[in-house]
Amino acid sequence: MVRVKVKIKTPSKSQIKRDVNRAIRKNLICPSCGHKLPTTYASRTKCSRCGQEISINI
Repeated sequence: MVRVKVKIKTPSKSQIKRDVNRAIRKNLICPSCGHKLPTTYASRTKCSRCGQEISINI
C-alpha cells in the first residue's frame, strides 16, 4: 500500500475577510424601501429608488 500526500490550499484570513466584505456589499438591500442597492466598493451608497443615502461600515 502506497501513501499519497494531498496538499490542500486554504485561503488566508485576509482573503476570507475580502470575500466576506465583497459578498456583503454585493447583496445590499435598502432598509427603507427594500430595493436592491448597486454593487459598491465605497463606504457610502445611494438608493436609486427612494434616494436614501446609506453608509457601510465593514
